[in-house]
Amino acid sequence: MEVIGFESHDNSLAMEALSGGFWINNLLAVCRTGESLGLPEGATNNRPLEGSGFFWYDTGQEHIITQSTFRNCGFRSNKYNQYDSSATRGCDDSNTSKACYSESSTFGFLTHSDEFTPEIMQGTRDITFDNCGRRFKFTMDKLETVSGRGQNWLDMDGSVSGLNEPTIIASGLELAKDWWGIDDQGVYWIGYNFHAPLCLRIALILMCALYLALPTVVYEPQAPLRFIKKNNGPIRSMGHVRMSWDESLHNQVGSTYCRNDGSGLDCSAVGYMRHLGHKFSPTLNAAVNKGLPVTANPDVVGMIGGFGWLLTLNRGAPRKLVFWDLEVDPGSVLLLSIPYPAGTTFNIRASAPSWCGDSDGFVCNTDFVPVSSVQAVRNSAGNTYHVGANGVLTLRIVQFSGQFTGNPNWILPNYNTPGRWNEKAISKFERDGVVLPMQDWGITLTISANCGGSGVYCSGSVAAYDPDVCNSGFVQVAYDSCCKLLNCSQCMFADGSRNF
Repeated sequence: MEVIGFESHDNSLAMEALSGGFWINNLLAVCRTGESLGLPEGATNNRPLEGSGFFWYDTGQEHIITQSTFRNCGFRSNKYNQYDSSATRGCDDSNTSKACYSESSTFGFLTHSDEFTPEIMQGTRDITFDNCGRRFKFTMDKLETVSGRGQNWLDMDGSVSGLNEPTIIASGLELAKDWWGIDDQGVYWIGYNFHAPLCLRIALILMCALYLALPTVVYEPQAPLRFIKKNNGPIRSMGHVRMSWDESLHNQVGSTYCRNDGSGLDCSAVGYMRHLGHKFSPTLNAAVNKGLPVTANPDVVGMIGGFGWLLTLNRGAPRKLVFWDLEVDPGSVLLLSIPYPAGTTFNIRASAPSWCGDSDGFVCNTDFVPVSSVQAVRNSAGNTYHVGANGVLTLRIVQFSGQFTGNPNWILPNYNTPGRWNEKAISKFERDGVVLPMQDWGITLTISANCGGSGVYCSGSVAAYDPDVCNSGFVQVAYDSCCKLLNCSQCMFADGSRNF
Protein backbone atom coordinates (compact mmCIF):
# COMPACT_ATOMS: atom_id res chain seq x y z
CA MET A 1 0.00 0.00 0.00
CA GLU A 2 1.33 3.45 -0.92
CA VAL A 3 -0.12 6.76 0.22
CA ILE A 4 1.44 9.75 -1.51
CA GLY A 5 0.23 12.89 0.22
CA PHE A 6 -2.20 12.81 3.15
CA GLU A 7 -3.40 15.37 5.70
CA SER A 8 -5.14 14.74 9.00
CA HIS A 9 -6.40 17.54 11.27
CA ASP A 10 -7.87 17.42 14.78
CA ASN A 11 -7.71 13.65 14.88
CA SER A 12 -7.81 10.93 17.48
CA LEU A 13 -5.08 9.04 15.60
CA ALA A 14 -3.77 10.46 12.36
CA MET A 15 -2.88 7.10 10.85
CA GLU A 16 -2.14 3.44 11.52
CA ALA A 17 -1.44 0.73 8.94
CA LEU A 18 -2.02 -3.01 8.76
CA SER A 19 -0.14 -3.87 5.60
CA GLY A 20 2.77 -6.15 4.78
CA GLY A 21 4.49 -3.35 2.90
CA PHE A 22 3.21 0.18 3.59
CA TRP A 23 4.74 3.49 2.50
CA ILE A 24 3.45 6.93 3.24
CA ASN A 25 5.22 9.96 1.79
CA ASN A 26 4.35 13.60 2.43
CA LEU A 27 2.11 13.11 5.46
CA LEU A 28 0.94 16.18 7.37
CA ALA A 29 -0.58 15.23 10.71
CA VAL A 30 -1.92 18.25 12.61
CA CYS A 31 -3.21 16.54 15.71
CA ARG A 32 -4.72 19.77 17.07
CA THR A 33 -5.36 22.97 15.11
CA GLY A 34 -6.73 24.93 18.08
CA GLU A 35 -10.23 24.93 16.64
CA SER A 36 -13.09 23.44 18.65
CA LEU A 37 -13.81 19.83 17.77
CA GLY A 38 -17.19 19.32 16.15
CA LEU A 39 -19.26 16.61 17.83
CA PRO A 40 -22.39 14.89 16.55
CA GLU A 41 -25.68 16.22 17.93
CA GLY A 42 -26.30 14.87 21.40
CA ALA A 43 -22.75 13.62 21.88
CA THR A 44 -20.69 14.55 24.92
CA ASN A 45 -16.92 14.82 25.17
CA ASN A 46 -16.46 12.66 28.27
CA ARG A 47 -12.82 12.08 27.49
CA PRO A 48 -10.72 14.19 25.12
CA LEU A 49 -9.96 12.56 21.78
CA GLU A 50 -6.52 11.02 21.78
CA GLY A 51 -4.57 13.44 19.58
CA SER A 52 -1.79 11.08 18.45
CA GLY A 53 0.23 10.87 15.25
CA PHE A 54 1.18 7.34 14.09
CA PHE A 55 1.25 3.91 15.75
CA TRP A 56 3.63 1.21 14.61
CA TYR A 57 1.98 -2.21 14.40
CA ASP A 58 3.45 -5.17 16.27
CA THR A 59 4.15 -8.03 13.84
CA GLY A 60 4.34 -9.25 10.25
CA GLN A 61 4.55 -5.80 8.64
CA GLU A 62 6.93 -3.40 6.89
CA HIS A 63 6.16 0.30 7.29
CA ILE A 64 8.12 3.26 5.89
CA ILE A 65 7.32 6.95 6.45
CA THR A 66 9.23 9.67 4.60
CA GLN A 67 9.14 13.47 4.13
CA SER A 68 6.40 13.90 6.72
CA THR A 69 5.47 16.43 9.41
CA PHE A 70 3.76 15.97 12.76
CA ARG A 71 2.35 19.18 14.27
CA ASN A 72 0.78 19.83 17.68
CA CYS A 73 0.76 16.10 18.50
CA GLY A 74 1.38 14.49 21.88
CA PHE A 75 0.45 15.36 25.43
CA ARG A 76 2.04 18.42 27.04
CA SER A 77 3.49 18.01 30.53
CA ASN A 78 6.74 18.63 32.37
CA LYS A 79 7.35 14.87 32.26
CA TYR A 80 7.66 15.04 28.46
CA ASN A 81 9.66 18.22 27.88
CA GLN A 82 12.92 16.61 26.76
CA TYR A 83 12.62 17.87 23.17
CA ASP A 84 10.43 20.97 23.44
CA SER A 85 9.51 22.96 26.54
CA SER A 86 7.36 25.67 24.95
CA ALA A 87 4.08 26.48 26.69
CA THR A 88 2.02 25.76 23.59
CA ARG A 89 3.56 22.47 22.46
CA GLY A 90 1.30 19.52 21.77
CA CYS A 91 -2.03 19.49 23.58
CA ASP A 92 -3.39 19.06 27.11
CA ASP A 93 -6.29 17.39 28.93
CA SER A 94 -8.15 20.52 29.96
CA ASN A 95 -11.43 18.74 29.10
CA THR A 96 -12.36 21.27 26.46
CA SER A 97 -13.22 20.63 22.85
CA LYS A 98 -9.63 21.53 21.96
CA ALA A 99 -7.99 19.08 24.38
CA CYS A 100 -6.30 15.70 23.96
CA TYR A 101 -6.01 12.55 26.03
CA SER A 102 -3.21 12.40 28.61
CA GLU A 103 -1.72 9.31 26.89
CA SER A 104 -1.42 10.89 23.44
CA SER A 105 1.94 10.75 21.66
CA THR A 106 3.43 11.59 18.29
CA PHE A 107 4.62 8.01 17.70
CA GLY A 108 3.29 4.97 19.51
CA PHE A 109 4.48 1.35 19.72
CA LEU A 110 2.27 -1.70 20.30
CA THR A 111 4.20 -3.36 23.11
CA HIS A 112 1.47 -5.19 25.02
CA SER A 113 2.19 -8.66 23.62
CA ASP A 114 4.45 -11.51 24.65
CA GLU A 115 3.05 -13.50 21.72
CA PHE A 116 3.32 -11.16 18.72
CA THR A 117 6.62 -9.42 18.15
CA PRO A 118 7.95 -6.75 15.78
CA GLU A 119 10.78 -8.42 13.77
CA ILE A 120 12.43 -5.73 11.55
CA MET A 121 9.53 -3.73 10.22
CA GLN A 122 9.73 0.05 10.49
CA GLY A 123 11.83 2.84 9.01
CA THR A 124 11.70 6.60 8.45
CA ARG A 125 13.49 9.43 6.71
CA ASP A 126 13.05 13.21 6.76
CA ILE A 127 10.60 13.49 9.67
CA THR A 128 9.74 16.89 11.19
CA PHE A 129 8.30 17.48 14.67
CA ASP A 130 6.54 20.85 14.81
CA ASN A 131 5.47 22.04 18.28
CA CYS A 132 4.89 18.51 19.55
CA GLY A 133 4.53 17.34 23.14
CA ARG A 134 5.18 13.72 24.01
CA ARG A 135 7.02 12.08 21.10
CA PHE A 136 7.11 8.38 22.00
CA LYS A 137 4.91 5.95 23.92
CA PHE A 138 4.80 2.20 24.57
CA THR A 139 1.23 0.97 24.89
CA MET A 140 2.11 -0.89 28.09
CA ASP A 141 4.29 1.92 29.42
CA LYS A 142 7.37 0.27 30.98
CA LEU A 143 5.96 -3.25 31.36
CA GLU A 144 8.54 -5.82 30.26
CA THR A 145 7.19 -7.79 27.30
CA VAL A 146 8.78 -9.72 24.44
CA SER A 147 7.41 -7.18 21.95
CA GLY A 148 8.60 -4.29 24.13
CA ARG A 149 12.16 -5.59 24.37
CA GLY A 150 12.28 -6.24 20.62
CA GLN A 151 11.24 -2.78 19.45
CA ASN A 152 13.45 -1.42 16.67
CA TRP A 153 13.27 1.29 14.05
CA LEU A 154 15.61 2.38 11.27
CA ASP A 155 15.87 6.18 11.52
CA MET A 156 17.67 6.55 8.21
CA ASP A 157 18.84 10.14 8.62
CA GLY A 158 18.55 10.66 12.38
CA SER A 159 15.70 13.15 11.95
CA VAL A 160 13.61 11.34 14.57
CA SER A 161 16.37 10.76 17.13
CA GLY A 162 17.83 14.21 16.60
CA LEU A 163 21.32 12.70 16.10
CA ASN A 164 21.20 13.76 12.44
CA GLU A 165 22.96 10.61 11.28
CA PRO A 166 21.73 7.06 10.57
CA THR A 167 20.33 5.73 13.82
CA ILE A 168 18.82 2.51 15.12
CA ILE A 169 16.02 3.33 17.55
CA ALA A 170 15.45 0.39 19.89
CA SER A 171 13.90 -0.67 23.17
CA GLY A 172 15.02 1.02 26.37
CA LEU A 173 13.44 -1.52 28.72
CA GLU A 174 15.62 -2.64 31.62
CA LEU A 175 15.96 -6.31 30.67
CA ALA A 176 17.18 -5.28 27.21
CA LYS A 177 19.64 -2.66 28.43
CA ASP A 178 22.77 -4.62 27.50
CA TRP A 179 21.22 -6.08 24.35
CA TRP A 180 20.59 -2.69 22.74
CA GLY A 181 23.07 -0.73 24.92
CA ILE A 182 25.88 -1.94 22.71
CA ASP A 183 28.59 0.64 23.31
CA ASP A 184 27.80 3.01 26.14
CA GLN A 185 29.63 1.50 29.15
CA GLY A 186 33.27 1.38 28.04
CA VAL A 187 34.88 3.42 30.83
CA TYR A 188 33.14 1.41 33.53
CA TRP A 189 34.33 -1.86 32.00
CA ILE A 190 37.97 -0.80 32.03
CA GLY A 191 37.78 0.41 35.62
CA TYR A 192 36.02 -2.70 36.88
CA ASN A 193 37.50 -5.57 34.93
CA PHE A 194 40.90 -4.67 33.61
CA HIS A 195 43.36 -6.71 35.68
CA ALA A 196 46.03 -4.16 36.46
CA PRO A 197 47.17 -2.15 39.47
CA LEU A 198 44.65 0.42 40.65
CA CYS A 199 46.88 3.35 39.67
CA LEU A 200 47.13 2.05 36.10
CA ARG A 201 43.40 1.53 35.88
CA ILE A 202 42.80 5.10 37.08
CA ALA A 203 45.31 6.44 34.56
CA LEU A 204 43.65 4.51 31.72
CA ILE A 205 40.25 5.81 32.69
CA LEU A 206 41.50 9.39 32.72
CA MET A 207 43.18 8.98 29.33
CA CYS A 208 40.15 7.33 27.75
CA ALA A 209 37.43 9.34 29.50
CA LEU A 210 37.02 11.94 26.79
CA TYR A 211 36.77 9.30 24.08
CA LEU A 212 34.73 6.61 25.82
CA ALA A 213 32.57 8.51 28.30
CA LEU A 214 30.76 10.47 25.60
CA PRO A 215 27.48 8.55 25.21
CA THR A 216 27.25 6.80 21.89
CA VAL A 217 23.99 5.06 22.80
CA VAL A 218 21.54 7.69 24.00
CA TYR A 219 18.85 6.69 26.49
CA GLU A 220 15.44 8.15 25.66
CA PRO A 221 13.12 8.20 28.72
CA GLN A 222 9.67 8.66 27.20
CA ALA A 223 8.94 5.24 25.67
CA PRO A 224 11.72 4.33 26.87
CA LEU A 225 14.06 3.88 23.89
CA ARG A 226 17.74 3.80 22.99
CA PHE A 227 19.28 5.68 20.07
CA ILE A 228 22.21 3.78 18.51
CA LYS A 229 24.59 5.42 16.04
CA LYS A 230 24.61 3.10 13.04
CA ASN A 231 27.87 4.40 11.57
CA ASN A 232 29.94 3.88 14.74
CA GLY A 233 30.90 0.50 13.30
CA PRO A 234 31.64 -0.50 9.71
CA ILE A 235 28.83 -3.04 9.17
CA ARG A 236 26.29 -2.27 11.88
CA SER A 237 22.81 -3.47 11.02
CA MET A 238 19.97 -5.58 12.39
CA GLY A 239 19.04 -9.25 12.20
CA HIS A 240 16.01 -11.26 13.22
CA VAL A 241 15.42 -14.97 13.89
CA ARG A 242 12.68 -17.15 15.34
CA MET A 243 13.72 -20.38 16.98
CA SER A 244 12.15 -23.65 18.07
CA TRP A 245 13.60 -26.60 19.97
CA ASP A 246 10.78 -27.82 22.24
CA GLU A 247 7.38 -27.95 20.54
CA SER A 248 5.66 -28.96 23.77
CA LEU A 249 6.78 -25.61 25.20
CA HIS A 250 6.31 -23.41 22.14
CA ASN A 251 2.81 -24.78 21.41
CA GLN A 252 1.60 -23.32 24.71
CA VAL A 253 2.44 -19.76 23.68
CA GLY A 254 -0.77 -17.75 23.68
CA SER A 255 -2.49 -20.00 26.21
CA THR A 256 -0.34 -21.22 29.11
CA TYR A 257 2.66 -18.99 28.37
CA CYS A 258 3.32 -15.62 26.75
CA ARG A 259 -0.12 -14.24 25.99
CA ASN A 260 -1.14 -11.39 23.69
CA ASP A 261 -3.12 -9.38 26.24
CA GLY A 262 -0.49 -7.97 28.58
CA SER A 263 -2.03 -9.96 31.43
CA GLY A 264 1.33 -10.81 32.96
CA LEU A 265 0.93 -14.53 32.23
CA ASP A 266 4.21 -16.40 32.69
CA CYS A 267 6.66 -15.48 29.95
CA SER A 268 9.83 -15.78 31.97
CA ALA A 269 13.25 -16.50 30.53
CA VAL A 270 14.07 -20.07 29.48
CA GLY A 271 17.47 -18.86 28.26
CA TYR A 272 19.41 -15.80 27.19
CA MET A 273 20.98 -14.26 24.12
CA ARG A 274 23.87 -11.83 24.55
CA HIS A 275 26.68 -10.28 22.58
CA LEU A 276 30.07 -11.94 22.74
CA GLY A 277 32.98 -10.43 24.63
CA HIS A 278 34.02 -9.59 28.17
CA LYS A 279 32.08 -6.33 28.08
CA PHE A 280 28.80 -8.24 27.94
CA SER A 281 29.70 -11.16 30.22
CA PRO A 282 27.66 -11.23 33.45
CA THR A 283 30.41 -13.40 34.94
CA LEU A 284 33.16 -10.87 34.24
CA ASN A 285 31.17 -7.65 34.43
CA ALA A 286 28.85 -7.22 37.39
CA ALA A 287 27.29 -4.14 35.79
CA VAL A 288 25.51 -6.08 33.02
CA ASN A 289 22.54 -8.42 33.09
CA LYS A 290 22.42 -11.98 31.74
CA GLY A 291 21.44 -10.85 28.27
CA LEU A 292 18.19 -10.61 26.36
CA PRO A 293 15.64 -13.03 27.88
CA VAL A 294 14.71 -15.85 25.49
CA THR A 295 11.22 -17.07 26.39
CA ALA A 296 8.81 -19.82 25.36
CA ASN A 297 8.20 -17.46 22.44
CA PRO A 298 11.85 -17.44 21.27
CA ASP A 299 11.86 -14.49 18.90
CA VAL A 300 15.07 -12.43 18.80
CA VAL A 301 15.93 -9.23 16.96
CA GLY A 302 19.12 -7.29 17.57
CA MET A 303 22.25 -5.62 16.29
CA ILE A 304 24.51 -7.62 13.98
CA GLY A 305 27.93 -6.91 12.55
CA GLY A 306 29.63 -7.53 15.88
CA PHE A 307 31.69 -10.36 17.34
CA GLY A 308 28.60 -12.54 17.50
CA TRP A 309 25.63 -13.63 19.56
CA LEU A 310 25.79 -16.28 22.30
CA LEU A 311 22.72 -18.45 23.00
CA THR A 312 22.40 -20.38 26.26
CA LEU A 313 19.30 -22.26 27.43
CA ASN A 314 18.59 -22.86 31.09
CA ARG A 315 17.98 -26.59 30.68
CA GLY A 316 20.99 -27.28 28.49
CA ALA A 317 21.96 -27.52 24.83
CA PRO A 318 19.09 -28.32 22.41
CA ARG A 319 19.28 -31.56 20.43
CA LYS A 320 17.36 -30.06 17.49
CA LEU A 321 17.27 -26.30 16.98
CA VAL A 322 15.38 -24.75 14.05
CA PHE A 323 15.70 -21.14 12.86
CA TRP A 324 13.02 -19.57 10.66
CA ASP A 325 11.51 -16.18 9.71
CA LEU A 326 15.05 -15.04 8.98
CA GLU A 327 15.65 -11.35 8.29
CA VAL A 328 19.35 -10.58 8.00
CA ASP A 329 20.91 -7.61 6.20
CA PRO A 330 23.10 -9.22 3.49
CA GLY A 331 25.64 -6.43 3.93
CA SER A 332 26.43 -7.47 7.50
CA VAL A 333 27.35 -10.62 9.45
CA LEU A 334 25.40 -12.52 12.10
CA LEU A 335 27.55 -15.07 13.95
CA LEU A 336 25.88 -17.30 16.52
CA SER A 337 27.64 -19.45 19.13
CA ILE A 338 25.96 -22.16 21.22
CA PRO A 339 27.79 -24.17 23.93
CA TYR A 340 27.36 -27.98 23.65
CA PRO A 341 28.91 -30.88 25.57
CA ALA A 342 32.43 -31.54 24.35
CA GLY A 343 32.52 -34.21 21.65
CA THR A 344 29.12 -33.35 20.16
CA THR A 345 28.90 -33.66 16.38
CA PHE A 346 26.40 -31.93 14.14
CA ASN A 347 24.29 -32.12 11.01
CA ILE A 348 23.25 -28.64 9.86
CA ARG A 349 20.94 -28.11 6.91
CA ALA A 350 19.43 -25.08 5.16
CA SER A 351 16.11 -25.87 3.46
CA ALA A 352 13.93 -23.91 1.08
CA PRO A 353 10.14 -24.45 1.38
CA SER A 354 8.66 -27.85 0.60
CA TRP A 355 7.22 -26.60 -2.69
CA CYS A 356 10.71 -25.60 -3.97
CA GLY A 357 11.51 -28.69 -6.07
CA ASP A 358 14.96 -29.63 -7.39
CA SER A 359 15.03 -28.85 -11.12
CA ASP A 360 16.98 -26.94 -13.79
CA GLY A 361 20.14 -27.14 -11.69
CA PHE A 362 18.56 -25.60 -8.59
CA VAL A 363 18.60 -27.47 -5.28
CA CYS A 364 16.40 -26.93 -2.26
CA ASN A 365 18.59 -28.27 0.56
CA THR A 366 22.22 -27.62 1.46
CA ASP A 367 24.20 -29.37 4.19
CA PHE A 368 26.76 -27.22 5.99
CA VAL A 369 30.41 -28.26 6.19
CA PRO A 370 32.81 -27.91 9.15
CA VAL A 371 35.76 -25.50 9.01
CA SER A 372 38.80 -25.08 11.23
CA SER A 373 38.10 -21.73 12.92
CA VAL A 374 35.48 -19.19 13.90
CA GLN A 375 37.18 -16.70 11.58
CA ALA A 376 36.67 -19.11 8.68
CA VAL A 377 32.97 -19.22 9.53
CA ARG A 378 32.80 -15.40 9.56
CA ASN A 379 34.51 -15.20 6.18
CA SER A 380 32.40 -17.95 4.63
CA ALA A 381 29.30 -17.66 2.47
CA GLY A 382 27.20 -18.92 5.36
CA ASN A 383 27.21 -22.68 4.72
CA THR A 384 29.89 -23.62 7.28
CA TYR A 385 30.24 -24.21 11.00
CA HIS A 386 33.00 -24.64 13.58
CA VAL A 387 33.07 -26.76 16.73
CA GLY A 388 35.71 -25.94 19.34
CA ALA A 389 37.43 -28.47 21.57
CA ASN A 390 35.16 -27.20 24.38
CA GLY A 391 32.05 -28.13 22.35
CA VAL A 392 31.04 -24.58 21.38
CA LEU A 393 29.30 -24.52 17.99
CA THR A 394 29.60 -21.37 15.85
CA LEU A 395 27.78 -20.75 12.58
CA ARG A 396 26.88 -17.79 10.42
CA ILE A 397 23.17 -17.16 9.95
CA VAL A 398 22.26 -15.59 6.60
CA GLN A 399 18.99 -14.86 4.87
CA PHE A 400 19.04 -17.36 2.06
CA SER A 401 16.49 -17.58 -0.73
CA GLY A 402 13.04 -19.04 -0.42
CA GLN A 403 13.35 -20.27 -4.01
CA PHE A 404 16.51 -22.41 -3.69
CA THR A 405 19.62 -22.90 -1.60
CA GLY A 406 22.02 -23.51 -4.51
CA ASN A 407 22.41 -23.64 -8.27
CA PRO A 408 23.58 -26.32 -7.58
CA ASN A 409 26.22 -24.99 -5.16
CA TRP A 410 25.28 -22.87 -2.17
CA ILE A 411 24.49 -19.22 -2.96
CA LEU A 412 24.82 -16.34 -0.48
CA PRO A 413 22.37 -13.86 -2.04
CA ASN A 414 22.21 -10.10 -1.78
CA TYR A 415 19.34 -7.87 -2.80
CA ASN A 416 20.49 -7.88 -6.44
CA THR A 417 20.96 -11.64 -6.83
CA PRO A 418 18.66 -13.00 -9.56
CA GLY A 419 15.98 -15.38 -8.38
CA ARG A 420 14.59 -18.46 -9.98
CA TRP A 421 11.49 -16.96 -11.57
CA ASN A 422 11.99 -13.40 -12.89
CA GLU A 423 12.40 -11.95 -9.41
CA LYS A 424 15.14 -11.38 -6.88
CA ALA A 425 16.48 -14.21 -4.74
CA ILE A 426 15.67 -12.55 -1.39
CA SER A 427 13.02 -10.02 -0.49
CA LYS A 428 13.17 -6.44 0.73
CA PHE A 429 10.80 -3.51 1.12
CA GLU A 430 12.39 -0.31 -0.14
CA ARG A 431 10.95 3.16 -0.62
CA ASP A 432 12.55 6.60 -0.84
CA GLY A 433 15.99 5.50 0.35
CA VAL A 434 14.82 3.32 3.26
CA VAL A 435 15.41 -0.45 2.99
CA LEU A 436 13.88 -3.11 5.25
CA PRO A 437 14.58 -6.85 4.89
CA MET A 438 11.54 -9.08 4.37
CA GLN A 439 11.46 -12.69 5.51
CA ASP A 440 10.98 -15.37 2.87
CA TRP A 441 8.31 -17.72 4.14
CA GLY A 442 9.09 -21.37 4.66
CA ILE A 443 12.90 -21.38 4.81
CA THR A 444 14.49 -23.19 7.76
CA LEU A 445 17.97 -23.68 9.15
CA THR A 446 18.13 -26.83 11.28
CA ILE A 447 20.86 -27.86 13.72
CA SER A 448 20.75 -31.55 14.68
CA ALA A 449 23.16 -32.36 17.52
CA ASN A 450 24.51 -35.87 17.98
CA CYS A 451 24.93 -35.88 21.73
CA GLY A 452 24.22 -38.09 24.71
CA GLY A 453 20.83 -38.68 26.23
CA SER A 454 17.39 -38.46 24.66
CA GLY A 455 14.57 -35.99 24.50
CA VAL A 456 14.81 -32.25 23.90
CA TYR A 457 18.18 -31.52 25.53
CA CYS A 458 21.62 -33.08 25.37
CA SER A 459 22.95 -34.84 28.44
CA GLY A 460 26.21 -33.63 29.90
CA SER A 461 27.41 -30.22 30.98
CA VAL A 462 28.52 -27.40 28.71
CA ALA A 463 31.53 -25.15 29.16
CA ALA A 464 31.26 -21.49 30.08
CA TYR A 465 32.11 -19.47 27.00
CA ASP A 466 33.53 -16.00 27.57
CA PRO A 467 36.15 -15.45 24.84
CA ASP A 468 38.31 -12.35 24.84
CA VAL A 469 37.38 -10.95 21.45
CA CYS A 470 40.17 -8.35 21.53
CA ASN A 471 43.82 -8.57 20.55
CA SER A 472 46.53 -8.04 23.15
CA GLY A 473 46.77 -4.38 24.13
CA PHE A 474 43.12 -3.67 23.23
CA VAL A 475 39.97 -3.50 25.36
CA GLN A 476 36.40 -4.11 24.19
CA VAL A 477 34.38 -0.90 24.10
CA ALA A 478 31.40 -2.05 22.01
CA TYR A 479 29.75 -5.17 20.67
CA ASP A 480 31.76 -4.72 17.47
CA SER A 481 34.97 -2.93 18.44
CA CYS A 482 38.10 -3.04 20.60
CA CYS A 483 40.30 0.01 21.19
CA LYS A 484 43.91 0.46 22.26
CA LEU A 485 44.47 0.78 25.97
CA LEU A 486 46.81 3.74 25.60
CA ASN A 487 45.15 5.39 22.62
CA CYS A 488 41.40 4.93 22.82
CA SER A 489 40.71 6.58 19.46
CA GLN A 490 42.48 3.72 17.65
CA CYS A 491 40.15 0.79 17.29
CA MET A 492 39.80 -2.57 15.56
CA PHE A 493 36.42 -3.88 14.49
CA ALA A 494 34.78 -7.30 14.37
CA ASP A 495 35.03 -7.47 10.57
CA GLY A 496 38.83 -7.13 10.81
CA SER A 497 39.00 -3.49 9.73
CA ARG A 498 40.63 -0.74 11.79
CA ASN A 499 40.55 3.05 11.91
CA PHE A 500 44.34 3.56 12.20
